[in-house]
Amino acid sequence: GKGTPTKGMGGSPFLSIRNKQIDCFERMLNFNNPVDSKTSWQENWKILIYDNLSRDMVSTLFKVADLRRHGVTLHLNLHADRQPVQQDAAAIYLVEPSIENIQRIARDCSSGLYDSMYLNWSSTISQDSLHSLACSVSQTDSFHRIVKVVDQYVNFVSLGHNLFTLGMHNSYMALNDPEVRDSDMERTIGSIVNSLFSVMVTLGVLPFIACPQGDAAGMVGEALNKKLSEHVRNTNNLFKDHAYSPNAHSRPVLIILDRSQDLSVNLQHAWTYEAMLHDILGMKLNKVTINEQVGDGSGRKKSSVYDLSVQDAFWVDNSGKPFPSVTDDIEDKLNTWKSEYDAIGAQGNVVSDMPQGGGIDALTRAAQLVPELTERKRLLDMHTNICTSLLNEIKERELDNFFSLESAIVSGSVYNAKSALMQVFGPDALGSPEDKLRLFVIYYLCNPSLSEADVAEYEGALSKLGVDMSLSSYLKYLKKMKALSSRAISMAKGSAGGGGGSLSLTDIMSQFKAGTETATGLLKSVAASVGGKKDLPVTRLVDSIMENRVGSEAENFMLLDPNIQHKSAQMSSNATRKPFREAIVFMVGSGNYIEYQDLQDYARRGGAGVGVKNVVYGSTELVTASEFLQQLNALGKKKFSSI
Repeated sequence: GKGTPTKGMGGSPFLSIRNKQIDCFERMLNFNNPVDSKTSWQENWKILIYDNLSRDMVSTLFKVADLRRHGVTLHLNLHADRQPVQQDAAAIYLVEPSIENIQRIARDCSSGLYDSMYLNWSSTISQDSLHSLACSVSQTDSFHRIVKVVDQYVNFVSLGHNLFTLGMHNSYMALNDPEVRDSDMERTIGSIVNSLFSVMVTLGVLPFIACPQGDAAGMVGEALNKKLSEHVRNTNNLFKDHAYSPNAHSRPVLIILDRSQDLSVNLQHAWTYEAMLHDILGMKLNKVTINEQVGDGSGRKKSSVYDLSVQDAFWVDNSGKPFPSVTDDIEDKLNTWKSEYDAIGAQGNVVSDMPQGGGIDALTRAAQLVPELTERKRLLDMHTNICTSLLNEIKERELDNFFSLESAIVSGSVYNAKSALMQVFGPDALGSPEDKLRLFVIYYLCNPSLSEADVAEYEGALSKLGVDMSLSSYLKYLKKMKALSSRAISMAKGSAGGGGGSLSLTDIMSQFKAGTETATGLLKSVAASVGGKKDLPVTRLVDSIMENRVGSEAENFMLLDPNIQHKSAQMSSNATRKPFREAIVFMVGSGNYIEYQDLQDYARRGGAGVGVKNVVYGSTELVTASEFLQQLNALGKKKFSSI
């Protein structure tokens, strides 16, 4: 199911990228005919054929039972070995229009795997590629098998109502590789632009575009503006049937940002539920795998895969909350469940004492509650198991300590750091070598005035732990090139901490040495250690753009409008424009759940004159800190031009 997105002023629903993409897929599964309440999904049986990206798209939106309700009896990978289907079932393809995919489809046609084939391209197919397919199919006289060919504009993965990714790999590396060929860079930028175009088509909005000048994000913004602008000049454009008002108050703003504006957040340890699942347990496509003890006393472990769904009320309520609050809520919900379950049992005993037939209605009502209670208990048990796994990792790696230290560092108000860091980097300190490397990189990024001697001492301590320090040369290159400009540095500070006054890292560490009963108890003390929560750099930048603050961090951003044919304006020249209620924030070069959650918290707080806001967050890919370190290490092995 779709789930319920946030509503704005007057109860009107905000954009939900997930629900919009489901609408597109349902229309596709109905042979590209409109879908309404009268649609009968069981009249035609279908086979769904997808490539890897489309498989990921489908898996986050539909369960197997959902596909069956839509008449899909089989779902298969395009490049798997597939058998001919003799029965009268239509084959619905959803694939990228790549050369490899087109060649495979032509082979399917010639071999007669399916009698009727509906070809749906996840993006848009070029005339040359379409001509190539037509030529290949005509040579085997199998053109009659292709019933319809449609561009769907869905080449992105929706992970929630307000979250999507392009499913790219190593995107930060690709966009910052000094050895990359111009043609490869253009291809990467073009791929991002095409996917963002699809996002706008799926949402049915023609946004304003806010982007910086000069970097990869600026290149994407200007190229997308050109593509949208040229497209809307056509009378038969893809936005003509969507009701969007041309005034700035109702149209959303697409804010395109570059990962280099804040590298540290990709490495910070999280303490909200969803972000921890991604960072610690490797959640992927809304699924998390954990190893659990088999309850037979053998000590063996089994692997369990849990699906985190928008239909799970506990997940919806708690995914963005701090971990200690989640564990408290599980306990409360289990107590509530037990009370309701015991009440049904008590009701059954009362009914058994009633005269014959007198308690039938009561029994019926009780029986109707059992399936709902059973499902609630299953989900609570699932979250209990997940939280137990997280808790074990927190204790084993002392992650609460790392979170507290990092929060103090990025607040920009710490002293006495060196002795504390050297203590953490020691061989006897808890935490994995990778956890320690993350802490070092965050400290390095937030303190550009570090002496070379101190840096060498930190690196030496980490090297003794067997840490791959290849990224060090890349970080030093960034520093030399002044990529961490005074503006970028000021943004990097204040990322997760807050509050006034100075903090000693040694004092913070001593709180943990004192010991506490549980790791959640330790986490609860973190907020007191680092002060009140402060918005992340990206959130502050988004707020400046949405609120149209003159002289803010966004003053050097361009504001583009694909709906009009003139040059861009600086953000500072739009002082009379009303604030935006909705934004799509897109991070070029990888994103993370910490940033996503911070933007959702910001949107719920609302703004002057517009009430609750809606912010959709997207990125080229969602990376764990471990994955991002791999990209940094790979860049560290590249040859950059000397200064």
